[in-house]
Amino acid sequence: WLKWCGISIAMVRVALVTGLLVAVFGAPNATSAQHLCWVLDRAVGMAHSAAQLGAVHEAVLKRSSSDGMRPSLHTAVEDSARMLEGLRKWVSDVGRELITVFTRGRADSVALAELLDNGVQGVDEASAARLAHPDAWTSECGSDVPVKPLLMVFDKLRERLSDIEVTMAAMARSLFSMRTELAAADGELEAFEGLTDWKRPMQSTGTMEILQYLDSALWREPVLRTKVAHELAHALRAARDSVSGESRGSGPTVESAQAEMATLKSRRQEAQKRLGRAEEDLLHTGREYKTLAEERELLREKIKNHLNSILGQCLPASVKGSAPLSRYQRFGPSSAGGDAVRTTMEVSDLLLRSLRGTVPELISLLQAEFEPLGLSRGEMSLGRVFRKKPQWGRWWEWLPPGQRANVGKTAGFDDFEQHFKSAQRAYEKQLVGEADRLAAVHVMSTRWAEIASEWTSAG
Repeated sequence: WLKWCGISIAMVRVALVTGLLVAVFGAPNATSAQHLCWVLDRAVGMAHSAAQLGAVHEAVLKRSSSDGMRPSLHTAVEDSARMLEGLRKWVSDVGRELITVFTRGRADSVALAELLDNGVQGVDEASAARLAHPDAWTSECGSDVPVKPLLMVFDKLRERLSDIEVTMAAMARSLFSMRTELAAADGELEAFEGLTDWKRPMQSTGTMEILQYLDSALWREPVLRTKVAHELAHALRAARDSVSGESRGSGPTVESAQAEMATLKSRRQEAQKRLGRAEEDLLHTGREYKTLAEERELLREKIKNHLNSILGQCLPASVKGSAPLSRYQRFGPSSAGGDAVRTTMEVSDLLLRSLRGTVPELISLLQAEFEPLGLSRGEMSLGRVFRKKPQWGRWWEWLPPGQRANVGKTAGFDDFEQHFKSAQRAYEKQLVGEADRLAAVHVMSTRWAEIASEWTSAG
């Protein structure tokens, strides 16, 4: 039954252990920090997808006016653009409020509190799901096109993709706990290595490879990935120091020293078993996650090709001398109607993912982080100011006053470049401090601003 639900024994074991730890000691910092960075990373991906689809909408709407798109499709694209703009506006407004409080250290929090309470306006799950409904275009399909069977296959493929993404999200949360457990067990063994003559074995190649894969798969933003690495390193040091602190001194007699060495050996063997279980659980679940990720990519390609095949038969491009594609052909000239259907479906998928997962998780996270700082009281105070991310073209914000006279001179370029790199290091250093969760939120708000700027410039 567990396997059928996409849940492994390792995931259940870690969930039980983590639940006990949380009940006794509170949530492990490294585990919650990984989850925090994962949610923030997904929020960055959401903002990037929304900006990209916004640009696609503009191109589709321009083309519809010249290619004579069916009115129902034109209306669907307009509805899609409006809903997408609702998401983009929410991201822009929340990002603006976050940047204000981070750069000033304190700010009026009424607007931010309302944005988080109200969520994305002008779109709901039912409306987002209707964007993908085929009624707006299937009437264009000829009588020889088996539309219903083709759409049934298409819907099943999309359902499978949705199931995979839900399972992967659950597995990711288990992997956070597994990585914390691995770091703690590794820290204990590091302590015993210093207290005895024993040398611990090297980490297996398979474990190292899956850890490297998970780093890049779970956190695509480099700074957030570095933040996670720092938190796990902190968990390792805490476990190491705890063991070392408990084992100082060898007793006044030979007998007591021997007894303590025997105790250390027993504890070290238990720590070895703990590390072995942690590696086994992580390796098993990590490989399952990677297999699902590969299946997800293949499924996305299959969905795209299947949709292209349907659209090629129902909404072929108006090319002189061309005929509609057969059901076995997947590629051909793209029509304005076909582009409209693909765009509205992509927007539907993005909005549903955002409304069902990314946005509510992000809202809960931000409210939890900012409430102790005065979110609901109308004014927040962080107690410090965050550095702005240095930009090459805004050199007056980071270049020391004594060096500004050399700007634009070839002779001073090397110094200019070194000062820029120094400013980048100072900016990044503030973002990876141990237990500094606000810094991770600052990374997300900065990336949101960069994405908006990039797509504004591109437009």
